[in-house]
Amino acid sequence: HIAGIVPAVSKFGLRAEVFCTVPVLKMGQMIMYEAHQNRNMEGEFDGFSLDDVDAAFSRVRTLKYSQPMRVMGLGTEAIVVAPQRA
Repeated sequence: HIAGIVPAVSKFGLRAEVFCTVPVLKMGQMIMYEAHQNRNMEGEFDGFSLDDVDAAFSRVRTLKYSQPMRVMGLGTEAIVVAPQRA
């Protein structure tokens, strides 16, 4: 789930590459900004900051729909990923 990228990066130090389409990226940013604002309106919230949201989503590489991307694994093997409809 795209919302999981913020805690994965800010709390757990995720360094793996993350791929998605531009609409998914923008929707994820919007959801996380709104979640942060809603939590702050309810009281003190220190789960993540808006800077954490920006930092996490700046790491995402965007792909066009059906655009294949070759990703190297831990060894010499590679896989090909491509965004598709859910």
